Amino acid sequence: MIKLKSVEIENFRSIIAQPLALDFDDLTVIVGPNNCGKSNILRGLQLFFTGLIEGNPYTTEIDYPKSESLSPKAQTKITVTVEYDPGKEVSIKKALEELEKESDQSRLDENLVRLRLSYSKNGVESWQFLGKKGARNIRKDLIHRVKESVTQAIIFKYIPVGRDSLESITHEISSELIKTIFSGWSGAVQKRKEINDAIFSLIGKLSPELKASSGSVTGSIRQVFSEIENLELRLPFENLEEMLPNLMPIVRDTAETGLKSKGAGIQTSSLLFLLKYLADNHPQRHNARVTFIWAVEEPESFLHPTKQKAMADMLIGFSKEVQTLITTHCAHFVPRSNVGVNTYVVEKQNDAPFSTMLIGTEYELARQTLGVSLLDSMSMYPLNLVVEGPSDEILLQGAMEKLAEDSPLSPSDVKFFPAGNAMSATYLFESIRNFSDSQTIVKLIIDGDEAGKKAVDGLNGRAKRDGIKWDSNKDYFQLALDIENLLSENVKRKLHKERPAQVQLVENVNGKITSFKVIENKKSNATRALEIGEKDDLANFKDLFDKIAASMA
Repeated sequence: MIKLKSVEIENFRSIIAQPLALDFDDLTVIVGPNNCGKSNILRGLQLFFTGLIEGNPYTTEIDYPKSESLSPKAQTKITVTVEYDPGKEVSIKKALEELEKESDQSRLDENLVRLRLSYSKNGVESWQFLGKKGARNIRKDLIHRVKESVTQAIIFKYIPVGRDSLESITHEISSELIKTIFSGWSGAVQKRKEINDAIFSLIGKLSPELKASSGSVTGSIRQVFSEIENLELRLPFENLEEMLPNLMPIVRDTAETGLKSKGAGIQTSSLLFLLKYLADNHPQRHNARVTFIWAVEEPESFLHPTKQKAMADMLIGFSKEVQTLITTHCAHFVPRSNVGVNTYVVEKQNDAPFSTMLIGTEYELARQTLGVSLLDSMSMYPLNLVVEGPSDEILLQGAMEKLAEDSPLSPSDVKFFPAGNAMSATYLFESIRNFSDSQTIVKLIIDGDEAGKKAVDGLNGRAKRDGIKWDSNKDYFQLALDIENLLSENVKRKLHKERPAQVQLVENVNGKITSFKVIENKKSNATRALEIGEKDDLANFKDLFDKIAASMA
């Protein structure tokens, strides 16, 4: 198996004068605004591995930068470093051994191979092998063998945005699907033999009729064109790949229809699901001498926001099997974790030559560049608490900060999402849960009054309809009354004494508080309650935080 390690691109389309360099991991995510040159990174890699850019060869009119600042000797350069397994990639190993034997160059350490593809301003192609001694004059045939051994061992698939999904399925992955489905990669020799025998038998059964028809047609045509000896009718296939040039995707929902009749979202998703199938059954699993590398442009295209997160999770998963590169404008496709993931933020220079440039790799920078909204995976913290209103957030956050030394919850790991009322809080909770993952947890804290009880009933009813289940004191926490009533009696009395017109307090004949309610200026009263209270006044808050922490264990 081969792994793409790095690329350096210079003077290719929007990448001008200053080289742009990236290192790759299992998943490499490229983020940036429209028209900043993200796609040109993927196109440069496609040119390196396939010799074509979306089916077309390199041309100076399109691919050489339009910049007066470039010197006449400036060239397009694409330098790629790959890592290979000498035990499996025998052809690469042999090509390197021959190159070292026939030249004074030495290969790089750690099983790395570095090659450079260059084009002059006139479009003349050349290849260089870069070893320990840099670029040396080496016989072209030696470099060619190394280049061929590397590029033939890699199947690089670039899926551009906006292309018809059926075209991508037909032209980009259909042959691999056929080979994989029918054990072409699996090494199942017996299965493959059975398929070939069946095709041979089919041809044998059909051949007599074809020969008879051919003889009849030949007899007729020779009456007019005596120089024609024979006109033979043949089947257009002799093997599996010729028999099945492409596959026809059919989707059944309320009706059975071809994929072409579906909307762009279903078409795009189907393409990615087929890529997932290849990931699950890809040639690396079967020790075949070929490695897939996928470059997918804007995989979120045409998908409804609630589907984008699920699609991102799937894509991140199959990048563990097949090295994947993506460009995206969607926060869900930028994992918070950097394990197995490299993220790059690119931008176009504000001044000449207006080149595509790398501006950073930080997660927060990617978040800012994407201009993420409230409801997305990048705005979330390790613990996310949905509450009914802003005053609830003030009380809970303030209590958490005061109890920081004694509470199992760290305020820096918690983010609050105030909704507006109980019913809105349940819907917000459901929405945000769509964006959570193994690193981000979402909980709901809701009042125990009539509005809160009605909202929870609605939440559980919707969950039952959708085949899921929310557990009390695990997914949601319903209070005895409300957040304000978690305050101690001491704070309640002081707050009422200070602001009797805004705070309602009722006692029974024994002097015990039976009702406490803030009826005006909830946010300012929440802030004041925290100023009045000490740690001992927040015991009920600590109990709630302990329950939340226990639910996360």
